[in-house]
Order: sequence, then structure tokens, then C-alpha cells
Amino acid sequence: MQPRLLGVFYAASALLFSKGKSYGKHSAVLAAFRQYFIKTGEFDKRWSDDYEFIMDNRHTADYDLYDAIDREDVVLVMAKAQEFVEEVKKWLQKQDLL
Repeated sequence: MQPRLLGVFYAASALLFSKGKSYGKHSAVLAAFRQYFIKTGEFDKRWSDDYEFIMDNRHTADYDLYDAIDREDVVLVMAKAQEFVEEVKKWLQKQDLL
């Protein structure tokens, strides 16, 4: 699960880099993604919600000793991560950045 989740982080980081921004923490990337892409209307709010859902599940999987992620959630997280990366790829291509 981890490589796909990192893909979301790096995809969002690529978007931010296109605006001259760079951050190293997941929380900072999410906040900046919301500021520079959601609030401006370049991306639908759905993508912000998906990013948060993906990162919340990543945190649970990596750090919560007593909470487990069931198989259905893992499948959903993986699908949302793939969709997020594909949406970013489309945006970058549309901007002639990829």
C-alpha cells in the first residue's frame, strides 16, 4: 500500500512545484494543495477529500497499534490513490508540464 500512497504525496508535490511551492510534510502538502488548487477551483473538492482519506488510512496503517484497516478499505484507498495520480497526470499534461 505504501508506494501508491507515496505516489499521491509526490503527485500533489508536483502540482505544487508547478506553482513554485515545495513542502516536505504530508500535512503541509495537503494544506497547500487545498490553498492553491481546491480554493482556486482548479481541482474539485473531491480530490482534497480523497487525499485526506488516503492519508488518514495511511496513518492508521503505519502508526495505530490497535486499529486495523479492513480489506475493503485497503481496496478503496488503493483505487482513490490511483485516481488521484491519474487526475494530476491529466492536469500536468494539459498544462504542458508532463
